[in-house]
Amino acid sequence: MTRLAYRYYIFDFYDTFAYVYGLLNSREYQEKYANDLKKDLARIPIVKHKEKYVEVGKALMDLHLNYEEVPVYDDVEIQFSAQPSYKVTKMKFIKKGDRSAIVFNNEITIKNIPEKAYEYMVNGRSAIEWIMDQYQIKTDKKSGITDDPNDNTVMERFYNTLKHEFYYLYKFDSNDILDQKLYEFVYGKYNHVRPHRANGGLTPYVARCRAA
Repeated sequence: MTRLAYRYYIFDFYDTFAYVYGLLNSREYQEKYANDLKKDLARIPIVKHKEKYVEVGKALMDLHLNYEEVPVYDDVEIQFSAQPSYKVTKMKFIKKGDRSAIVFNNEITIKNIPEKAYEYMVNGRSAIEWIMDQYQIKTDKKSGITDDPNDNTVMERFYNTLKHEFYYLYKFDSNDILDQKLYEFVYGKYNHVRPHRANGGLTPYVARCRAA
């Protein structure tokens, strides 16, 4: 957008971006212009109460950018077996027509999922159902290639640990200090000290020695 457009819309670049973001995420806008959005670029109208769209847009931007810091919904219950496997073949709802519980595998079940959680949509379907569909073992009929989400779970757990137990907690004055501290964390704490639930409570070093 040009500076003239900023003035015409909201008078400020950040507020204009928030306005557009709030408008594009509006269910009323998506339903009204559904056919046009399938075949053309989005048109941005000037609506009444545009300040409200700026407010909502800012809230959505904060939520979507900082989703990892949003408090966990307390009523959701995750049931584990004594030593659960995190391998997934295909997730499913606990029974037809009931989306309050998801069977992750035979050893993990997620219960008390609020129906409101399914209102967040991605490509025309709820984000939860999109994830359930994508995270499953499936083989492409034409190529014969098997897509297995479990191939990525080990690295995903590692990077999640790295973010929350290392990167977010410290400040590094130089790349040399970062390299040294990263080495100490990975080869010291992560491999030899930190217990891992995926290893039955053992450190990677102990689990590897026992498997040898």
